[in-house]
Amino acid sequence: MIYSYFFGGNILFPSFFIREKHNMKGFYYKALFMDVYTSIIPYLFIGLLLGLVLWSYFRNFKNKLVQIIMLSLLVDILIHCVFRFGLHTSYIYGGHFVFVFPMMLGWLFFSYRKSPKMISFFTSVIGIMLVYLLLNNYMRMWEFYDFVNQFYR
Repeated sequence: MIYSYFFGGNILFPSFFIREKHNMKGFYYKALFMDVYTSIIPYLFIGLLLGLVLWSYFRNFKNKLVQIIMLSLLVDILIHCVFRFGLHTSYIYGGHFVFVFPMMLGWLFFSYRKSPKMISFFTSVIGIMLVYLLLNNYMRMWEFYDFVNQFYR
């Protein structure tokens, strides 16, 4: 759940499942919940993203700005993964730390600015990841809009 919800749920949308809920006063409604990833591909995507972020961290270890960025991510990991505060609602608290990923990728590009082969490699990998991200999130948003149109017209 940590891998699927915390690290991936606010970047690469998972599938949803529907449950019947009520408000304890007789009003029943359909609720939508995020499911864990059901395929290996999203896990590989998030693993690759975390690998690039860690690579960037170790490559730029002496940079104080990188240390501050990773410290903020560590605080969120402590709050949500260790203390398990709101682990299943990553779409709400994800804004607290999701900025870390593009910033660390930017630092990775910056650290290899004089190596065109590495820049080409990172651009290719991130380009493929971006295409998958766009396709997956478009499909999941389509499922969400279909749910809203079906139950909440």
